[in-house]
Amino acid sequence: MAQVKLTFSEIIFLFADRYISDRAKFINTYSHPSGGKLPVKPLSVTLVLAALAYLVEEGYVTLSVKEVKKLFIFSGREVMITPLKKNGVQLNSLEEIIYTNSGVGASLRKAVYNILSSDESIPWGQITNIVRDAVYDKGFLDVTEKKFLTVIKSYAIKKNRVSEYEDEFEKAKTALQKFQSNPIYDEVIKAIEKGIADRQEHISSDD
Repeated sequence: MAQVKLTFSEIIFLFADRYISDRAKFINTYSHPSGGKLPVKPLSVTLVLAALAYLVEEGYVTLSVKEVKKLFIFSGREVMITPLKKNGVQLNSLEEIIYTNSGVGASLRKAVYNILSSDESIPWGQITNIVRDAVYDKGFLDVTEKKFLTVIKSYAIKKNRVSEYEDEFEKAKTALQKFQSNPIYDEVIKAIEKGIADRQEHISSDD
């Protein structure tokens, strides 16, 4: 059977227990389908970064830095994301959403912010779930459901299927290493982190 095409974000998600070196303690954890607990913030940032690396590698978008005015007085730098192809019909998962959010004059920070349509208490986990759902739809995860006050779903990796993608995992790692040599890499990371953090729902303390 021919391999199902996976994007970099999907590959990194499936092999995240081997790619994310940090391990979560008790808070801000993500229950990965491998069975481990991973730190949700680094995981989500890495998945968005992987999606960007895929879009750049495949010629869907280009990234650049633009000098912008902030607060009408101060100048700053903004990472811009511009589409190179007319459509992204071959895309899915985070790659498709980010590509859809790109455009002439579009900032990367805003493109990441618009991955989610509303604020969330833990936006990092919601972004990670987008990739989880994509690989589930492609048949790489098993799911079990338990009913308590609500239905709780647990996901598990189909190890036999995932093991066939070792070469794709190495390809994705190489692409990410190459991406890290980009002169604007640090600014890209900051834009990703800011875009996700700005989606965090803030509860008002007003009476």
